[in-house]
Amino acid sequence: MRNIRLNTPVELPKSNFGVSYHNRLLSLGSCFSSNIAEYLKLLRFHIVYNPFGPLYNPISIARCLDRLQSGQPFGAQELFYFGGLYHSELHHGSFSKTTIEETINVINTSLEEARNMYEQCDRLIVTFGTSRVYRQISTGIVVGNCHKQPQSLFSQEDLPLDDMCSEWGNLLTKIMEDKPHLKVILTVSPIRHLGDGLVANARSKSKLLLLCDYLAGLCPSRIEYFPSFEIMMDELRDYRYYAQDMKHPSDLAIEIICQRFLNQYINEETFLIFREVEAYNKLKSHRIMHEGSEEAQKHLSEIEARAHCLKKKYPFLCL
Repeated sequence: MRNIRLNTPVELPKSNFGVSYHNRLLSLGSCFSSNIAEYLKLLRFHIVYNPFGPLYNPISIARCLDRLQSGQPFGAQELFYFGGLYHSELHHGSFSKTTIEETINVINTSLEEARNMYEQCDRLIVTFGTSRVYRQISTGIVVGNCHKQPQSLFSQEDLPLDDMCSEWGNLLTKIMEDKPHLKVILTVSPIRHLGDGLVANARSKSKLLLLCDYLAGLCPSRIEYFPSFEIMMDELRDYRYYAQDMKHPSDLAIEIICQRFLNQYINEETFLIFREVEAYNKLKSHRIMHEGSEEAQKHLSEIEARAHCLKKKYPFLCL
């Protein structure tokens, strides 16, 4: 009898360094980096992610890391006014506010929190989204976010692979010299940039895969590649695993990829703690119909007792 398989599983070698609850994690990059980080945060890992909002191209992500290294606060001169709001071209629209003071405050508060984690972090997760960029014509700067300004203000281009390798090779070399305990996990977002067209999207992702391969080769004991893109494209090769926009992975696909991430990066000890955290989360998510009832009070007491037990047993958990 034939052994019939309905997919082609991606083989995942066990990590050289792994991820545990003792680690401090920083995740940067596309919105898929937020997906991974939110999953890890729910499982009570110590993680800060996307302090500038999602960034998709390697140049803007590199600038984000540079800013975290220096810790230099943002100033009013780095903002511009458009559509009734003050924006930063390196930040997501959620940071844009109606006054300069409010915008600077929310940007620098996020920067300070991420800077504190950067100082502590020993695991850095970077997710590249696209090698296609928008360059501001007046300044020549590659922007992280256009904020729906007229397209005539920007030129669109594909970043050369050599430029990306040089920029990131120098950056990671410097960071790892400054932080000798840091380990880096690179991945390419499986989210398809259909606005660029399928051919351009494929070329863009190909260059990002080559970039990750080059960087992982610089220091294999400290830099690794996690194949989220390959898991989506090959192992989950079915439109049932996409959201309705046919670009983003569905919630199920994200959960599968995140589980594969844990399979590659956590050891048996961490896995056992993870199971206890899962049980706690399940208890906490249980819905109570009548909040003031005796059953509700009993449930809240049980949650509190379980949290106290976990804190005592595993004081390093982010509860």
